[in-house]
Amino acid sequence: MTLLSTTGLSKSYSGVPALVDATASFDAGQVTALIGPNGAGKTTFFGTLAGEHAATAGSIVFDGGDITKWDADKRARAGIARTFQVARQFGSFSVLENLLLSFQAGRGEWWRPWRAFLPREVPAPILELAEVTRLDALLGRTAGTLPQGDRKRLELAMALAQDPRVLLLDEPTAGMTDEDCGITVDVLRSVLARRPELCLILTAHDMSVVFALAGRILLMGQGRILLDGAPDEVAAHDLARTTYLGAS
Repeated sequence: MTLLSTTGLSKSYSGVPALVDATASFDAGQVTALIGPNGAGKTTFFGTLAGEHAATAGSIVFDGGDITKWDADKRARAGIARTFQVARQFGSFSVLENLLLSFQAGRGEWWRPWRAFLPREVPAPILELAEVTRLDALLGRTAGTLPQGDRKRLELAMALAQDPRVLLLDEPTAGMTDEDCGITVDVLRSVLARRPELCLILTAHDMSVVFALAGRILLMGQGRILLDGAPDEVAAHDLARTTYLGAS
């Protein structure tokens, strides 16, 4: 079932096109990877889908309704969450406080940072999420003291705490060691096993991550979608080999 779609989506900055006529649909239960060289338009596409950038032209439909003019907060409340290339969280808060903040924000609730949260008050979904994302032993740690791999997984957990229907992951393994990258791939597989209806869209330069997770690839270049197909089809295509993957 198509959950999110774009028609002729374009974004320009001071007349310079960054995203050009992007038409695509994304299904519930589908994992799609956006690949392409730096400047291909991947992050602009993400930002426009998430509502951080207003589209210059075209439309976005989510769950049957036009959301083109919705701001980022409204899209997040409706079920579209995202992460960033550089992980974002509240560095002076604990891991648990970051998760609770995201959990309550996703439900439109106010969060009082001065409140002492006792273990019995922690919602069961947060404890389960911490375990799945391998943060359960770090709940009391200050987020700003975490190493890169754990910070990125915390940002992932914060997005998941909002109970999204569409999850946009911008370079979820950026800056990670090989070990952390493998852990994050395993975490995402566990998340997908628990949330088979989740529509996951990710960008990644690490093709091992792409081929480990994605069932579909969009190759982008110069702001346009150049190819759309299964990983083996895209990898074997001459255009992909010459513009991004490299000829073997």
